[in-house]
Amino acid sequence: MADAAATSAATSSVAYWLPLVTAFIGFGTGGFTEWMRDRRAYTREKEARDVARRDAQLERHNEFQRSALLELQDEVSKFLNAGFEVFIAIKLAKKDDEKWSDTTYPGQYSVAYTAARIAADILNVRVQDERIRVQYKELRSKLGGIVWAATEREATIAREESRKCFSQLNECIGEVIRGLDRAEISS
Repeated sequence: MADAAATSAATSSVAYWLPLVTAFIGFGTGGFTEWMRDRRAYTREKEARDVARRDAQLERHNEFQRSALLELQDEVSKFLNAGFEVFIAIKLAKKDDEKWSDTTYPGQYSVAYTAARIAADILNVRVQDERIRVQYKELRSKLGGIVWAATEREATIAREESRKCFSQLNECIGEVIRGLDRAEISS
């Protein structure tokens, strides 16, 4: 009987605290599981936001480069045309005994040439590709050779070299734009 009374007392105390302990363990385990699930979801969302932000930033960068390159092509074309107009103006204004670079020609050609050069210079610094910047500087040097040549022959050579540089620059710009398009399509 004493045994039965001890067993009954032990059973009643276990019957009292066992449901409380298991309820607390279940509540704690559930809270921990929910915390882990929320943490993983937060991490996934953060990674997705980071990827979306990087993609948007890359897209903005590519769009900026593309528009800068297209504008550069237009301005370089205007610069080349202005240089050729200066060549023709000098050729028409030059006297037989006059040095090519000393020939006075109408100021409108000088203004157009300078404005086109400045516009192209501004766009050139925005371009990220070093090959394009170097190619542009070479074209700019060749076009300057038209104006500052000592003789008409040197100016003619500079004009032909600038035409070749222009073609090479356009090809280089085209390659970069096609590369940007391929990168955009693949992502």
